[in-house]
Amino acid sequence: MKITPELVTTDPASMKVLQQLARETFKATFDANTPPDEMAAFLKEYYTTESMEAELTDSNTATYFFKNEGGK
Repeated sequence: MKITPELVTTDPASMKVLQQLARETFKATFDANTPPDEMAAFLKEYYTTESMEAELTDSNTATYFFKNEGGK
């Protein structure tokens, strides 16, 4: 098994994957303790393309995908 880091960029394909992962992870973590309308509003407002692009272009941060090249 080989795990390869890949820097996340602001290209549309990477942004779409990052948004989906972020939304799914946040929802899975906090859904049980958050009213549905509040969860939907947060996911819509916080994980926008603009906010995520700002985070990805911040020179003080780096975001990576870690890809499993071995399939296990």
